[in-house]
Amino acid sequence: MSEDRFQWLEFENQPAPAAAAPAGKDQHFYVAEARKAYLEGDYEPALRHYSESLKHEKAMHESWAGQVRCLVYMHELHEAKTWAEKACNLFPETPLLESCRARALAACGLVGDALSASDKALEHAEKAGLADPHLWLERGACLLANRQMPTAQHCFGKALELRPNDPDWLQRVLVEWLEGGQPAKALELANQLVEQRPERAYAWLLRAQCQRRLGQPKRAEESLTRAEALRVNWEATSEERRLMRRSCWIATLVFGHEAAPAVLTLRAWRDDCWMGHPLGRALAAGYDRSAPAVCQWLLAYPPLCGLARWTLTRLARRLRSREESHYGKKT
Repeated sequence: MSEDRFQWLEFENQPAPAAAAPAGKDQHFYVAEARKAYLEGDYEPALRHYSESLKHEKAMHESWAGQVRCLVYMHELHEAKTWAEKACNLFPETPLLESCRARALAACGLVGDALSASDKALEHAEKAGLADPHLWLERGACLLANRQMPTAQHCFGKALELRPNDPDWLQRVLVEWLEGGQPAKALELANQLVEQRPERAYAWLLRAQCQRRLGQPKRAEESLTRAEALRVNWEATSEERRLMRRSCWIATLVFGHEAAPAVLTLRAWRDDCWMGHPLGRALAAGYDRSAPAVCQWLLAYPPLCGLARWTLTRLARRLRSREESHYGKKT
């Protein structure tokens, strides 16, 4: 991601530069736009709007937290951690920002540090008498990263208790289950979400992602078609459509996300090495036919899922080493 997006924030205690805003476009306008984009899964535009709001008001805690969450969901984890730490340094002992820092640390695999930051956020919130559902949502995400599913579910429940009958919060919890590699739990909420927000394209897309990871290609295709019908010329759908038709089913299941580094390595290997030959294309077609059933089998036997993850990790590592060696020789 380009550094100049946040270039103006490279300061210590200096005020943010004055922004010449068009009439009516102050920090509140940009935050409102960011919220709308965020709920439609348009994290890049949401990130830009949050950044714009900070040009007008440096102390907009929601905007600092919002841009960290966008970066996490865009899988730009180094930047998420960097900006979370920058926010906490600028505004220490702020529960919302400590909680976002915890979420970024969990996404980076630093689960112990994440839980400590989440503890601190909840402690500061209790002292201040605050009841922010974000703190419980992100606590749940940290616990999920530590494979503490029952406790994570309790925290997600606490977040929803603070926002009862709110489909937007149902969506936030759904996204965390999906990001945490629990598509079955996520699908339960996705089914509720499309009933409550049938006009929201992102709700259908989330349901398609859940169904795809659970080895339900036909249902996923139907959900994706609904998403596309609701949002014509949606930039994301062409990429989603490509992934839908040529998914790394098993790798996506065991690593929890199609953007996981090992999944990307294995997909590149398949596309670059298999798809250029008739035999490779035939093998890929056979894989696409059989993989959904294999995924169902792996879901039924979690130890085998762990074994598959271990095997594919070693394969991806070997492929990356071979690629690095190849490019090293060429240079």
